[in-house]
Amino acid sequence: MPDQPRQVHGYGLTDAEIAVLTDAPPTSYGGTLVADIASPNRYYGYLVAYCEDFFDAERRMLDAYANLAAVALDALSALETAAERQRTAESLLALARKLTLARTTTEVAEVTADAVRSVMGADSATVLLHQQGKLRMIANSGAGDGRLRKAQNLTVSPQDTDLFDRFRANTGRARVYDRTSEEPFILAMLDTFGHDMMIIVDIALPDHPYGILVAAYDTPQGTTRAREIINRMAGVADQAATALRTCELLEETWRLAHVDALTGLANRRAFMAALDAALGVGEGAVLFIDLDGFKTVNDTLGHAAGDQLLAAVAGRLTAAARTGDLVARLGGDEFVVLTHGTLGADGVPELAGRIRAALTEPVAVLGGGTITARASVGGTRFHAGEESQHVLHRADTAMYEAKHVLT
Repeated sequence: MPDQPRQVHGYGLTDAEIAVLTDAPPTSYGGTLVADIASPNRYYGYLVAYCEDFFDAERRMLDAYANLAAVALDALSALETAAERQRTAESLLALARKLTLARTTTEVAEVTADAVRSVMGADSATVLLHQQGKLRMIANSGAGDGRLRKAQNLTVSPQDTDLFDRFRANTGRARVYDRTSEEPFILAMLDTFGHDMMIIVDIALPDHPYGILVAAYDTPQGTTRAREIINRMAGVADQAATALRTCELLEETWRLAHVDALTGLANRRAFMAALDAALGVGEGAVLFIDLDGFKTVNDTLGHAAGDQLLAAVAGRLTAAARTGDLVARLGGDEFVVLTHGTLGADGVPELAGRIRAALTEPVAVLGGGTITARASVGGTRFHAGEESQHVLHRADTAMYEAKHVLT
């Protein structure tokens, strides 16, 4: 059979005769009859009979046996094909179900890698996605711990191989590579995972490439088998691309709902959710920051300059906050900082002073001018079980008290 090693089954054969039959098909000659085992759909092999002399009818009998064998093998192949198609369909259905539950690119990549290994019978499967101008390994299924540790930081950049441009361009063609490849990158990939063959397909939607899907094998696969693998991988890659697009839309929706578009900080909704969570577990503090004279900036220099000032203040507040603190813009010129843990009696005033100090450096704005941001900062500590609105109100009141002292 094509793409499969020869098998010899017989009776009364010596080892030498088996070796001859395994190496090459025999031909009919004196003392030997050969009949092909073939159907209209497939060629399976041949029957060989050895005898010093044959009757004329024995040629027809051998042909009849060969035809019967072909019919039986056709039926067996049909059963195997149907069973394999059912297994593939079940695996793809399970993949579709799991992908509907995936909410991050990492989850999509992990589910996809597992599916490829199962559906394609791969020894390992890898998903690499485009991130920051490079292809980065996001998930692998099947690699041993040692090889996986070696491949954890696997990235592909344009400097590594000109194949990168083909991957990024989404040519839509599957690619088959083995150790006869002259590409150093391909050989390095095969060595990294300890395989002899890779089949790569793009994970992409029209004009939107996401990355590549790799099915790897310890031994080379035949041409027919490779075509079957490619067809199945294409279906898996299409499902993965759709799921990745869904993740993008979910992330975009989340950002619209939770991130301030101008400053990139958390917005009021995100801050209140974080404060609710903090109040459920322990102590912390909230600092309320209000820019003094911000309306004058908008009135005299324009809203573009005001936006620049807000963006600069957001960056400085983030730099002044501690690791793990949440900086948010409530709206207009009002900002808040949420801290976790016990600060001590001097903790809130100390952090407030650090914030005021961070705003003393002038901010460059459109037209070549500069603005020195002035801010009133007030804060309050909180304890688990308090109401979030009450905590925010206390911080707001403390800010207005600080503003009154300054004026």
